[in-house]
Amino acid sequence: MSLEQLLIIAGSAIVLALAGYTAYLFYLLNRQKKARVLAEKDAEEKREKRREFARESVRILLEDLHQGHEQLCTTEAAIRITALCQVLPLTDEELRHQKAFAELANATAHIPILDKWKDLPRKEKRALDQERLALEKTHQEAIDTAVPAWLAILRQSSTS
Repeated sequence: MSLEQLLIIAGSAIVLALAGYTAYLFYLLNRQKKARVLAEKDAEEKREKRREFARESVRILLEDLHQGHEQLCTTEAAIRITALCQVLPLTDEELRHQKAFAELANATAHIPILDKWKDLPRKEKRALDQERLALEKTHQEAIDTAVPAWLAILRQSSTS
């Protein structure tokens, strides 16, 4: 065997090894792409489930306000609705209705909640309750207008 033939064989072996390595890398890349696509799909499904949960929660809160059951005070409903809407893609019309709740939530944001509320003296709780009720009264007309209109939108979107 001549030197030329040995070089051709060695070169061919190197090319074959590189081709095999390239095929292996291509396989790994393809597998990685498939895993990324599946992860993105899974993440989107989870986001959609969170949106559905948030939208249903908003609907339930609006129903409670609309029917006058008021298991929550208007301020608490406004705070919850405002928080839930942070994960929802709202239409311009829904944003107009949500604004009434956001304004009340922002107006009462300084009032402590949960453990901080429990730690307040009774006199301060009464004063803050009176302030909250006055703020609710100020925003009540806008909320009373927003509730049935937004409910109609949510009911319509759930049937289509």
